[in-house]
Amino acid sequence: MTNGYLHGLKYYFSPDSYRRLTTVYSTPSSATDAQVSPYADIYLQFDSSQRVTQAVVQAGGASGSNGGLATYTYTWTVSANSSGSNNWGTKCVETAPDSNQEIVYRESPAFAPCVFRS
Repeated sequence: MTNGYLHGLKYYFSPDSYRRLTTVYSTPSSATDAQVSPYADIYLQFDSSQRVTQAVVQAGGASGSNGGLATYTYTWTVSANSSGSNNWGTKCVETAPDSNQEIVYRESPAFAPCVFRS
């Protein structure tokens, strides 16, 4: 299980990253998470409602102690408001590595993707 989402996307590899991975591990599907994670462009964690709660983005951060990785966190709130065009159903707060926040409100709680930028 991918942290709350069975069969959810755990790692994203661009074509270049996948080429680097297959140069080292000819059968990536048999490699462990620890072996493939250094090659992934994005690592995702989900909650039990299949919403992204964390995204770790390669080359998104400073080149210091975090190795150039940027960690974004996502906090979800479902509203107790009644349905209506002037009421929000779901709120997503994205917290960037520099602690800045992007807050997204959606009318419907059923479909509320947060803004993801890499």
